[in-house]
Amino acid sequence: MRAIGSNVFGYSFASFMNDVEWRVRFLAATVKEPDFVWPGLLILDLPDGIAVESFAIGQTAEKHERLVAELVTILRGRPVRYFAWVMPCLREQDSRQVECLLIVFGTRGRAEAAIAEWRRAEAEAPRLGRFSRGAFGSGARRVSGRFVEPLLEALDS
Repeated sequence: MRAIGSNVFGYSFASFMNDVEWRVRFLAATVKEPDFVWPGLLILDLPDGIAVESFAIGQTAEKHERLVAELVTILRGRPVRYFAWVMPCLREQDSRQVECLLIVFGTRGRAEAAIAEWRRAEAEAPRLGRFSRGAFGSGARRVSGRFVEPLLEALDS
């Protein structure tokens, strides 16, 4: 894990979410390659500061399962207060697939998410749209998914 800042003021969960969104926006603004693909990013709030590690995200369920197991091991091995898992995803919108960037935020017993469109134009650097927060999908009442429950359970153990 690489340290990327400190949290000497004692973040609240809401402050952590705002800070992570800001950091992701900053990273997105530095992207210059039109075909850039986001890695998975695990951002942790630890007693001595904020740390981040990047991960390749495979396209198969088997690769996802191995990645989840690795993320769970990292969370269980550290005194984490909050985490954010950042990953690219596709979202159906008006009967078409839209490329997005998803952030899942977690703390003990609670998960929230933010999603923003990753806009591409031919031969130009992609741009990140505005983040919206909430549970996504028709009828969704809470944030859940392949990466959510295992990470929350690891935080609680």
